[in-house]
Parts: sequence; C-alpha cells; structure tokens
Amino acid sequence: NDGPTHHGIFDIALARPVPGATIMQPSDEAELARMLKLALSLEGPSIVRYPRGAAPGTAIPDEIEPLELGRARVVEPAEFNGAAGRFVALWALGDMLPLARKTAALLREAGHAAEVVDARFVKPLDRELLRAEISRGVAGFLTLENGIRTGGFGTELAEAVEAESRGLPVVRAGWPEDAFVPHAGSNAELFALHGLTPEALASKMVEALEKC
Repeated sequence: NDGPTHHGIFDIALARPVPGATIMQPSDEAELARMLKLALSLEGPSIVRYPRGAAPGTAIPDEIEPLELGRARVVEPAEFNGAAGRFVALWALGDMLPLARKTAALLREAGHAAEVVDARFVKPLDRELLRAEISRGVAGFLTLENGIRTGGFGTELAEAVEAESRGLPVVRAGWPEDAFVPHAGSNAELFALHGLTPEALASKMVEALEKC
C-alpha cells in the first residue's frame, strides 16, 4: 500500500491536454490486450493506464482483435419497464466498473433506470454513445474514475455534455481535488474514506437529479 506521493491519480489530468494523445483504461486483462494491440497501430502517443491491485482474471483470447478507437461499450442497458424515476447513465473507467454496477443496482432499487457504460477511452471519448443517451432523454450522468476529479475523465465527459446539451448534471466520482490521498491502507479503506461506495455515490446522483 503506497504512500501519498505514489498514488497514480494525476496522470489523466496531466495527459489530457497533449495533442493527438489516446488515453485508455481496460476493465480486465482481455481489454488490456486489445488496447495494446490498438496502441501499436496508432501513429500518435498512446497511454494505457491500470491501477494497483489484482485484475479480475479474465482469459486472454488466442486471437486478439484491437479495440475500435474511441468506442465505449454498454455493459448494462437501462431498463425502463416499471422505472418510475429518471434515466441515468453511469460511465466507469477501468477498475471502477464493479463499483458502477453496484451503484446502478441501488439506483434501480430507488426506481431509476440506470445504464452502465465501460468507457474504455478518456480520449477520444465516445461522443456517439453520449449523443444517443442524450437523445433518449438521459437526466444525468455519473462518472467513476480511479484518478483525481479535477481535469480527469469526469471533466472530459462533463465538457462533452456541456457541448452537446446544456443543463444536464454530471456527478464526478474520483479522488479529491487539490489534495494527496493519505497513506491509509487498502483500496477498500481508501475508497470508503473518500465516499467512493455504492451508497454514497447513489445518494449523490439522486441529490443531483432532485436539483434539476
């Protein structure tokens, strides 16, 4: 468990302004292999990030197909049957996908139609999927990243949402702004310390929806 100066949480914010850069994060080993295959085919700089801790254990196929550049995937489509609440989209980056799934489950229990997206790419962002969700009447977004909230993946999506549709709330979940994460132990302990739990995130999303 690394100390505060060795938490890799600032890299997305540092790399986003680099012209022509591709920034991606896999949710499992198979996606990592596909991202590396894609990176080797690109002319510009590519960044493939992954956090500390164990991977899910997904088998890597013998034949590796590169990912399509800038293409996210919907892992849990929104189910509108019986949903009395609002349509919300949860965009998770890499290792935050399990947390997004648990948060979405709580939102569904509260009556909302929650869609979970494996973003895959910080840059270029999947604007086509974003526009599709906006056209379907999404009421708000929740982004989840294992990085600092300032200038990171959530900021990238918030800027895209602002350009596509003004007024939709974007709740950005990540590590706190302008602060080092303390040396407090395991990932689970640090997540709990900074409100990165399904209960806390679902509550923040519901609060944001109530304001709009």
